[in-house]
Amino acid sequence: MSRTSLAESARGAVNAPRFPAFTRPTRLLWPVCLGLLWAALSAAAAACGGGGGAVEGVDGGADTGRYLRILNPSGEEIGLGYNSEVALLLSFETASGSPLREQTLQFALRASRPGESTAGATLAAPSARTDALGRAQVRLYVGARDTRFRVTVDAEGAATVQFFVSVSEGGFTRLTVTPTHEGWRDAEALSPIELRLYASALLSCQSLDVDAPPVSAYPALSAERFDEPLVFRNVSTHQPHTLVAWAHAGSDTPVALGCLPLDGAQLPPSDVRAGMVVRDRALRWPESTALRSEFDLAPVAAQLAAAGATRAWEVLACPAGPGQLLLDCTLDELVADGARDCVVTGSSALLAAIEAQRGAADAQGCRPSALAGGDESLDARLQRALGGRFPTGAALDELASARAAVLDSLELRSSLSALGGDSLWHRLEQARLPVGEEVYALDIGASARTVVEVAVDASADGDRVTLGEHAYTLRLAAIAADAFAALGLAPSSLAAGPRELGAALVAAVRDDASATSGCDALSRLVCASAEAAASCARSACESAADSADAALAAWLDALDAGADDVDFFLDGGLRVADDDADLVIDEVRDDGNLRARLRLAGELALELPGQLAPADALAPAPADAL
Repeated sequence: MSRTSLAESARGAVNAPRFPAFTRPTRLLWPVCLGLLWAALSAAAAACGGGGGAVEGVDGGADTGRYLRILNPSGEEIGLGYNSEVALLLSFETASGSPLREQTLQFALRASRPGESTAGATLAAPSARTDALGRAQVRLYVGARDTRFRVTVDAEGAATVQFFVSVSEGGFTRLTVTPTHEGWRDAEALSPIELRLYASALLSCQSLDVDAPPVSAYPALSAERFDEPLVFRNVSTHQPHTLVAWAHAGSDTPVALGCLPLDGAQLPPSDVRAGMVVRDRALRWPESTALRSEFDLAPVAAQLAAAGATRAWEVLACPAGPGQLLLDCTLDELVADGARDCVVTGSSALLAAIEAQRGAADAQGCRPSALAGGDESLDARLQRALGGRFPTGAALDELASARAAVLDSLELRSSLSALGGDSLWHRLEQARLPVGEEVYALDIGASARTVVEVAVDASADGDRVTLGEHAYTLRLAAIAADAFAALGLAPSSLAAGPRELGAALVAAVRDDASATSGCDALSRLVCASAEAAASCARSACESAADSADAALAAWLDALDAGADDVDFFLDGGLRVADDDADLVIDEVRDDGNLRARLRLAGELALELPGQLAPADALAPAPADAL
């Protein structure tokens, strides 16, 4: 006998579309394929491979210790030529093998399944009595017509036995099928693997309803694991058939499916071997998935520092920082160069006299607290004049740390839900900025931002979901300002906002000798050091309050992308799980990742590394979801 290999045709016959649509589940009939991907997921897969309903079987009820055993032919499958006959011989015995004598066995022809017909077949008798060895037989006669049917045998207290009878003039194909697994699930966790064979006239891959596969006229075969060959011994030759396979993972739902059409030419009267690819079914998206995205803002902080947007805060960190910033801003206005950036570049006799009381700046740009001769520097005296009305020392360190911490990381809480087509709906719910042990949280979904929810192009490959780029209105500058005000300024008892710190710094200056404050006090202290009139720097100080405001808020201005509707762009992927094997996603793994692009002032965009993780338990999918 010849031997034919169908391994390659088996693989080629079940190519599935790569990106089926995300839809809500309905009972669908789908073209020949294997369910690979996302969310109509269930519907696309449904038609592609095999089903969860049990093939009609025989239930013998409780085990009574009485058993029918087939002696002839050897096995439940019988292949007969036209106008032939066979003796159906069985034994009736106990579990220990003792014969049950003088018992009646009932024989009956069955043709209730699609494609079955007795076609003139008859039994020599409807029953037979067991002999001294517990054996009984009845002869079966068949006619001259290709057909399939069953013979059932019953005895009191025993499970029903059935023979699958095939009649053909041209012989039979012995079809050996080896199911193999393909997909993201652990093949070792998939068991049993069920295999069914149908005449194509009764079932095709296009017409298969995975949720209610029909019973088959061929025996139902199963294996405990993949890569185990299963044999149909008497397949009708030269007739098209459809192979369907599915596997379970501890639930009633088949989670891996395969469907393979075989044309008549592939089934000669010989031994035929076929490889059967069984692929994991696509998963369904639950009603709502809460997600947490974490982004590293270090690139943002580095960009602001490189652009000089945090220079004023770097000055505040100097030994006499508040006094130095006051003097820098005032002297920049006193000898104006047009920049108003609190950087002194002009020259005058008055400026030179004042600078002599400050001491030279070090490599970090910091002025000293004491002059070379040991006298207190003007910067230090001016800082002392603040008298605790503006943070200095440890209090200033805490304030500066809070401002910097605002740009450590960004956490976004969001929700994903099925939209339809090949899209998901991604809605921002909350933005969170951690500052030390506390977190500032903004209900961004309820804010006045233009774009907080969008449709996202999505594709799936097994347990991996890729999200296409989508954009939102984030306005990080506003979130950062509010976070700094709530978790930095409020604890410091400063009543000023993040854009009013320069004015607060000027207002905190006191001169006890003259009982003056603000610019009057600052001018007296500065001008006295240069032996100039007490009001020599008053006008410059009033302007300096505005320039100090701008210098201390420059980091926020650099964050602000302006009036753009969108300034935050996301793409990336996540890994999901179906631990209860019901084809509904019940977990988002913590190894997903997102990439963000943040648009800053001046059309500058920075990439932010991010990670996607589950935020809360996933809401269950309703019956009509996806």
